[in-house]
Amino acid sequence: MFGITANGLTTDGFSVSAAGVNSGFVHTGTTFTPILQNAFTQLLGINPSGTTAAGYSSTDPAGMVGQTAITVSGGPSFTTPVFTNINSLLPANMNSQATGVNNSGEVVGFFQLASGNFSAFSDVGGAITPFEFPGSASTQALSVNNLGDHRR
Repeated sequence: MFGITANGLTTDGFSVSAAGVNSGFVHTGTTFTPILQNAFTQLLGINPSGTTAAGYSSTDPAGMVGQTAITVSGGPSFTTPVFTNINSLLPANMNSQATGVNNSGEVVGFFQLASGNFSAFSDVGGAITPFEFPGSASTQALSVNNLGDHRR
């Protein structure tokens, strides 16, 4: 599982239907709710309260190019999801993914530079802060807790 809340609500990447549609999903323990924005949607994290998930979508059915960092709110049922495009706030990039979100709404993730390297980011209320681990060529932030600590 990529993300799990204290009460067991999970996000688990994506599922592929028999028709070849790739969608993220939320699992409540008894019900799977597919989450689809474009041809491909993958969910990578969910906040502890289960109201917002982080991930990415792409118009590429394989999800390999044109990755766009997003958040999806509307939990815990997510039956009418609301998508927020984080990529539009980031510096110019080739691909981006949101990987974690906390209860205060801070989102973390990473974006790919033209060089092929990655830069991590934190998004607090639409204010983007890119960051790199000192001395590294690439950095990816993978999660954030409710204290605002990032896992890299």
